[in-house]
Amino acid sequence: MKRRTKKLFSMLLSLALVVGMLPVVSMAAGTNTVTVTTIPSGGGTATLAHAPSVYSTETMINTEDGEQVNVICNPNPGYQLSDIYISGDGYNKSLDISKQKYFITNGTGKNYQVRVTFEKIQYDIKREVIPPNSRLPGQAIDAQYDSVVSWPKTAGVGDPVRLKIVPVSGYEIESVQWQASGDTSWKNVTTYDGVGVSFTMPAANVYFKVDVKEAQPRVSTVSLPDATVGEYYYAKVEASGGYQPLYMWEEMQKSCPGLIVSGYHERFMSLYGTPKEAGTYSIVVKVSNYSGLTDVKIFDLKVNPAIESNPFVDVSGSDYFYEPVLWAVKKGITNGTDDTHFSPNSTCTRGQVVTFLWRAAGSPAPSSTTNPFTDVNASDYYYNAVLWAVGKNITKGISDTTFGPNDGCTRGQVVTFLHRFENAPTPASSTNPFVDVSSSEYYYTPVLWAVGKGITNGTDATHFSPDDTCTRGQIVTFLYRDMK
Repeated sequence: MKRRTKKLFSMLLSLALVVGMLPVVSMAAGTNTVTVTTIPSGGGTATLAHAPSVYSTETMINTEDGEQVNVICNPNPGYQLSDIYISGDGYNKSLDISKQKYFITNGTGKNYQVRVTFEKIQYDIKREVIPPNSRLPGQAIDAQYDSVVSWPKTAGVGDPVRLKIVPVSGYEIESVQWQASGDTSWKNVTTYDGVGVSFTMPAANVYFKVDVKEAQPRVSTVSLPDATVGEYYYAKVEASGGYQPLYMWEEMQKSCPGLIVSGYHERFMSLYGTPKEAGTYSIVVKVSNYSGLTDVKIFDLKVNPAIESNPFVDVSGSDYFYEPVLWAVKKGITNGTDDTHFSPNSTCTRGQVVTFLWRAAGSPAPSSTTNPFTDVNASDYYYNAVLWAVGKNITKGISDTTFGPNDGCTRGQVVTFLHRFENAPTPASSTNPFVDVSSSEYYYTPVLWAVGKGITNGTDATHFSPDDTCTRGQIVTFLYRDMK
């Protein structure tokens, strides 16, 4: 073919989809290149063929003057053709893909690029709600897509979708099923997490079927806070679930004077008032709805004794010995070391311990007035206590003539005093976990008894440390645990 120095030419680009011919581009004379690309990745394929062929060949071909080029476009499932854009050597144009043929005039010796764009088909997401009965409110669930309460909603193939399915008050989800358009059966949703469904959009419309049911009423409060005698108390027992109004009531297996219960037929019950007596009270709370669904929970309400005023700056409410110290002072078992100090960490002596026990017993008269101890004088505060303790066989002297009233009282000694004070009861368990407590020791049985009764524990899992001296805080705590 004879070349011309200058020539007008036309390009015919034909587009053949699955159902027919594609637009055809008529190129100028000469050997030129035509290249085709596609976007996005995965949206489909586009190739070139020399007309009149409509079969795919390459993504780049050489063309001659006046030759027609076919562009073959094949969208992947879930995609459709969006745009065909031709550019090169000053020529830029998007073709109207609704037409069958396009005629473009260009110069000689030009190269062209064809960009084919695919877009996702937007498929519907729809739902239907299966009500449990005629009492279902008009909108049984709040269905959200991308935080927008709206149905139906659309998404493209491969898109991650988070679909929130939230039942209205009084109802709960029984099951969630789905099917794609064209399916003949419903499938159970395995990704429902109680709040919503996460899935990847297929190349089809998706339908969800949500079965709802009346929610099981429940007593949702876990426990009641402790109360204190003489102090105003308020607690709320709450319920959840059930579309109909809830009935709640309490039954006290042991009456708690001073407390009042109110709030029946509501979603909570109030317990308030000023308790008058210490103790533990069982409170039975029941919730139910019109359908007869119920839930019952038993609460143990602990009412603590009235809190006495605390004169001691070295005794804090967070200390383990706080209640024992106030109890011991109130009972007249001991006083502080001065008006504002108890000295809970000071060593407790043998004279102090037997005095505490004597006062706890009511300060009885000794069975004998004979005093064998040279270190115990009639003017000492512990004089009668020592004679009483020896007469009751609670303790003896450290020798025939000395009591050692100012010696520190050891852990082994104090549990022995308490054990004898309680008339030497048998331990609840004969198991001995302590490597430093031998069966041959005088304190062997008292240690097992005291640990079994919860008066004290070891200093660690395998040691009792019987020779360690006790503090004033420890001694009144042992007494408190034994006598309460």
